[in-house]
Amino acid sequence: YEGGQGMIPVGGIGTTPVLQLGCPGSATSIIQCSLNPCNTCLQTTKVVTIRCRKDENVRCPSLRTGIRQQRSWERWQEKCYLIMDDYRATRDLARRMCQERGGDLLTIESQESHEYISELLANSNEDLEFYTDGAGVQVGGLRLWVWEASRSNLQHQKWWPGWNTSGPGTSAPTPNHSPSCLVLKKSYPLSPGTIATYDSGFFYFSDSDCSLTRPFVCQAPLEDEGCYVGDGSTYSGVADVGISGRTCLHWDDLRVNSLLDRDLRARNFDLGLLGPHNFCRNPNRAGAPWCFVEPELAEPCDVPVCSDHNAGGSTSTLGPGTRASTLLRPLNPSNPGNSIPSTVTTTTRTTSSTAKVRCASNEYTCEGGGSCLALTHVCDGDRQCPRGDDEHLCKRYLQVCIA
Repeated sequence: YEGGQGMIPVGGIGTTPVLQLGCPGSATSIIQCSLNPCNTCLQTTKVVTIRCRKDENVRCPSLRTGIRQQRSWERWQEKCYLIMDDYRATRDLARRMCQERGGDLLTIESQESHEYISELLANSNEDLEFYTDGAGVQVGGLRLWVWEASRSNLQHQKWWPGWNTSGPGTSAPTPNHSPSCLVLKKSYPLSPGTIATYDSGFFYFSDSDCSLTRPFVCQAPLEDEGCYVGDGSTYSGVADVGISGRTCLHWDDLRVNSLLDRDLRARNFDLGLLGPHNFCRNPNRAGAPWCFVEPELAEPCDVPVCSDHNAGGSTSTLGPGTRASTLLRPLNPSNPGNSIPSTVTTTTRTTSSTAKVRCASNEYTCEGGGSCLALTHVCDGDRQCPRGDDEHLCKRYLQVCIA
């Protein structure tokens, strides 16, 4: 499966049969290739293995809430899944815990996704049952199964068919608990009424009491991290994970701030793009949005380049003669926050650079004496003097440099 098991050994000389992979010249996927035993391979034949790479989970919910968990989100197609097998909760508590982590309880809409989920759950060390979003509800005089969050009917159903049935599954049972919950489990008794259960090899739908405590599965849509145009210096999306999958540090993190006086290149940074958040930015006009994943290690972020139809999502168009800047607030490392700083529009009164001017008492004189700037715009995170000296000595505001 796409994003499935980590490694599949193909075989070696003198052990299991060597498999030969034949691919047409136009093949773009391993699925288009044929796999057959090689009966003529010699002892000197080089043997390889196939490594299946999981989809990157950088667009799955991040841990910006500060909640710790043993497992990480797994991405498959357009959704992310989190197996919570290290917790035991009632169905209501399980839903709240999923929502705290940026998702909701699992829904299964197709046989393909059901097979993928069953594969993920099979990696659990114990024989467990898992809560989903499925629930039994009463409509008029009927009791039906629905996905509770969306109140939609089950388009895909795969209930336990029994040991002696080779079909796709039985019809949905009538919910017989109050309330009734749909769980996934793979072990079933050999015959009704017996206690001992046996592994069926697949996590089928099953009816259960919602008040019991058991593990559960969360799901979430992929986060829209936006896109960027050009070098990404105008990117203002919410991507907060580096290309390696590590979470970005906050720009006002004290460990990042320790770089303040180490590199004069920090003077070239557009501090208006930074603030008390950890979103990917490009303050120095590098090749693409980036962030610090360690105090002195920066890496690019996995943010796509905008296509023609979505380019407007990452930039804003201002009127002529104005410039957008993001106001930087004083550092507050104990409460970094998650919001993007507000955007303000500033103007600079500039006179000829060949002659010095006398500025008013409530104005700052830029280096060279050629222009004046309102004192309220000094150390506001937006370089407006020609030489940027209105921001150079602002120790209480963030200045960073890229390694």
